[in-house]
Amino acid sequence: MTEMIYGVKVKQGLFSADECARLIALDYAWEPSQVSDAGPTDVVNPTGKTAEYKLVPLEPATEWIYRRLSQILQASGAFGFAVEEISAPLKVQKYAQGGFHAWHTDIGNPKNTRRKIAISAQLCGPGDYDGGELQFFDHPDPVVGPKDQGCAIFYPAFLPHRVTEVTRGTRYALTAWCLGPPFK
Repeated sequence: MTEMIYGVKVKQGLFSADECARLIALDYAWEPSQVSDAGPTDVVNPTGKTAEYKLVPLEPATEWIYRRLSQILQASGAFGFAVEEISAPLKVQKYAQGGFHAWHTDIGNPKNTRRKIAISAQLCGPGDYDGGELQFFDHPDPVVGPKDQGCAIFYPAFLPHRVTEVTRGTRYALTAWCLGPPFK
């Protein structure tokens, strides 16, 4: 596993091309994504994200995905954080042309205080879409995560990041969160 900024870790080849295609094709319903502003009222922010997702529950047919994520997380040392489990369900995210996710962290909403580590795995190849970069905040310019198919990026849930607008094609990613006691 290689390091990027802020201890972000990259695991190339976590999923094969065939496994990525299987994840995209999972037979669960696509739902429109909505994000809420941080705060106790869960007010939807219509300018925060344009995408779709499908939930991937933990069940016998999907257990291999959870097991793979858990194994690589344990091998990585989990950033030294106290983590207890991979949150279920996982999400397959779909960013069609025009899709994006504005700057955010994965821990800001009060119902997400147990999120310690976020995982984003690229399910399509870099030639399948333009734009759609997973970027991490770093002054003065954001750092761009790799777009290699099957690559997984592990990062602290408090790290600001975004997905830039997709200008051609469709970007698919598997997202997951590792949970533990809230940061103190």
